[in-house]
Amino acid sequence: MAHTFDRVARALGDRSRRVVLTAVHDQNPLSMSEIESAAVTMDTADRLPDPERDRIALVHTHLPLLDSSGYIDWNREADTIVKGENWEEILPFLELFEERAHQLPAEWP
Repeated sequence: MAHTFDRVARALGDRSRRVVLTAVHDQNPLSMSEIESAAVTMDTADRLPDPERDRIALVHTHLPLLDSSGYIDWNREADTIVKGENWEEILPFLELFEERAHQLPAEWP
């Protein structure tokens, strides 16, 4: 269980990954452009938006981590993202955050 929780905590430990997971939870499958749109709608009060930097981080850091964890299945050729084989492992946490959204910081996800 500790290894599983560590994997969940790592996946949820970055806002970009939370946006991806939340978007996949809400709509499955997703295209890369839909993921990028979800990322753009994030509150960027702490920095200026930089779509190119955000795309590079998604493609080279966040999507590979979520894919290797099994939370998403990222088809690079088709540019689509679907729930992965380990989706049920992270689902209870996403549902808990959704249920308690009114108690979370305003910058969630």
